[in-house]
Amino acid sequence: GDHGFDPKRAVTEAIKLITLYKVEGVFANFTPTARAVAPIAYSHEILFVYTAAALSPAASNPQAFKSYLDYVSGCEAVARYWQARGLRQIGILKPEAEYGDLCADGLKRAYPDTTERSYRIGEELGTQVAFMKAHGITALMNASYERDLLNLLHELSRLDYAPALGLEASALTAAPGAAELRHLSRAVTFGMPDL
Repeated sequence: GDHGFDPKRAVTEAIKLITLYKVEGVFANFTPTARAVAPIAYSHEILFVYTAAALSPAASNPQAFKSYLDYVSGCEAVARYWQARGLRQIGILKPEAEYGDLCADGLKRAYPDTTERSYRIGEELGTQVAFMKAHGITALMNASYERDLLNLLHELSRLDYAPALGLEASALTAAPGAAELRHLSRAVTFGMPDL
């Protein structure tokens, strides 16, 4: 079944697979669709495997298994790297999504006083970046998607602000412009190993 990135359609497809085709397990990808399908799989007592950043589908379903990045440990590893280099003023631009909260949780294991600013995915980041600059943040985490990374790099260049960056590796898919590229020289990433 094709969920088309739509949680309602994912539920419909999962029910069809389970009731019509009598499958004994369901796989889903991406957080919104995985979260929608998890209770369906649970109520039918079948195996549920998903690839997404979210932990909630596995937490709510003992027959669910997660396969994807661990944002808590990945962001904590970046924070520990920064700690080893003596960086003290840490901030996170936190997407309003479960993976943003998970990343913040990981950072706070190393830096309990992490400065946070939230944003909606795809939103311009000028206000949040200006806040971080004004508060002397020397290392900035933004574990989000490519578009948000490009927005961040643009604002860093516009504001002439160059903190160390923490990023999720798969966001580095598009080539930024020359002005933005310099901001990646101190970037640290976490992610999946290359296949």
